[in-house]
Amino acid sequence: MSEKRPKSSELRLQQLRSFCETARLGSLTAAANSLGLTQPTIGEQVHALEREFGEKLVETHGRGCRLTEAGQVLATLAGPLIAGIDSLKAGFYETRQKQRSRITVAGSPRVLAEDILDCLPEFDRQFPGSQVTCMEMHVESVAEAVQSGRADLGLTLAAVIDRNSPWLEIEEGYELDVLLITPQDHPLAKRKTITLADIAEFPVVNGGNTIGDPAVNEALKKAGVFNNRTCRVEATYTAAVRRFVEQGFGVGLVYGLPGRPAAQKLHERSISQYVGRIRIDLVWRRGAIKQQLSRAFADAVKESMRRKREEIQA
Repeated sequence: MSEKRPKSSELRLQQLRSFCETARLGSLTAAANSLGLTQPTIGEQVHALEREFGEKLVETHGRGCRLTEAGQVLATLAGPLIAGIDSLKAGFYETRQKQRSRITVAGSPRVLAEDILDCLPEFDRQFPGSQVTCMEMHVESVAEAVQSGRADLGLTLAAVIDRNSPWLEIEEGYELDVLLITPQDHPLAKRKTITLADIAEFPVVNGGNTIGDPAVNEALKKAGVFNNRTCRVEATYTAAVRRFVEQGFGVGLVYGLPGRPAAQKLHERSISQYVGRIRIDLVWRRGAIKQQLSRAFADAVKESMRRKREEIQA
């Protein structure tokens, strides 16, 4: 069986490489030794290029050869191309290695600032030199960012994820409490126990659907928590809720782990005994290969939240 002939584009690449090596070393024999070919093969490939361009490219000089004027032009043009092709494989592996040491995580501002931030120091110790890029967005946009490939990993409310999506792989993450935020000197902060009816007596800076979990929102609405319309603001994000409460606009509802250090002027307490907890799930793009770094980061967040929950319960 005869050897399969290379395509013209492949042959041309071999010819250019042989020509450039000949130009660099000034000898067909030296070029052959460098490329692991025979001297006649190098000579034939250089002559094939001469036929291709219709001009003589090299001429005999002493014991070797030298470029003609046309050969110098071709060497100037082809040299960088061959160098780029020859370095392509190394560049590919280098870029892939950098990609493996970098992940993009999508989450709400609260998740990024409170849940993810605490696990980063330990993660950096385990994976020195790795880069974690955090994308802030509304909880309902996290899954789309993962699905589109803009993020490698998403952390968002379990209640807002389309669990029937063929594009998403979902993993149970961790639970958070629903917290009541009040000023330190607020009447509710001074009571040993409170009920949802007690909260309903005061203006709430949250909108009726800002908690994000339908079951929690329904429990709050059923208790009349959002019936007081005297509040002059309506906040969604946790940081804004805390800020408005601090400024005296009313009480607020956020989710997080109880027992975290509250702002100096604020008091926090869990009301999950009345409304249940909220769960944060991990989201990947279905079918995408999970990077070791992505898997390790997800595990680090879950472990960090588990450990903090145990510390609270201890």
